[in-house]
Amino acid sequence: MIKISQLGVIFSTVGLMIGLLIIAVSLMSANRIVSYSGTRVSCRKFYLSQEILPDHLFYPIIAGFDRVILWLAGNEEKIYLRTDYGQIRYKYAQGLLEKNKKDLALTTLTKSQKYFNIAAHEAINLSDSIELKKYVSSSLKENIKLTQEMVFEFTDDKRIIIDDLNNQNQLLVETLSEQL
Repeated sequence: MIKISQLGVIFSTVGLMIGLLIIAVSLMSANRIVSYSGTRVSCRKFYLSQEILPDHLFYPIIAGFDRVILWLAGNEEKIYLRTDYGQIRYKYAQGLLEKNKKDLALTTLTKSQKYFNIAAHEAINLSDSIELKKYVSSSLKENIKLTQEMVFEFTDDKRIIIDDLNNQNQLLVETLSEQL
């Protein structure tokens, strides 16, 4: 049988966990901006003056929320979200380069490219929406252009990785263009 003092501890623990969850959700959603017309933007700052980059202590929380949101989304919304996440990760890679964290910037950039890659594959295989395919295609084209400008920040061996991902994405743009 559970004693009253044990119940107090259990209820206090549950209350604390719920409180922390509310605070985390509040902080995550406070600065999130998403525009469904034109360019999508998402900015996570946790009420701080700087974006939370992958080298920040809170970044795993952001990544976890992104995964949950992606998991809960419908098929077409997942494509939009992956495209958004690709754009966001690209911006994170830029921020990391500014901080001279090239290895983490490369990892983040390749994650960006992979988000675009998956979004394009899903748009090609799962969606009949011309609007969605145009959105993914234009986002991919812009990402390829931006990434080609960024590639010179890396050593030759790292550029090969980025060029390979860009080539894959270029093939996906061509496939999407054929479906339009």
